[in-house]
Amino acid sequence: MTDRTAGRAAATSAAPPLEAAAHREVGEEVRLSVDRLAYFGSQPWAISGPGVLLAGFTARARTRTPSRWSTARN
Repeated sequence: MTDRTAGRAAATSAAPPLEAAAHREVGEEVRLSVDRLAYFGSQPWAISGPGVLLAGFTARARTRTPSRWSTARN
């Protein structure tokens, strides 16, 4: 299987752990179940206002629904 990279954005409150929000958003936005979720990094996100944090994670897809993946080549 070829490695794929995708970006997703979501808002969450301070209550759920960021990892739970990442699992939920990936499921809702691209209908994938992921495992091996690992924190990658974070930075302030002033575009949305003060106190907003952009957090990044890496993960491995466990399941894939039929969909068309886009790459730079197609």
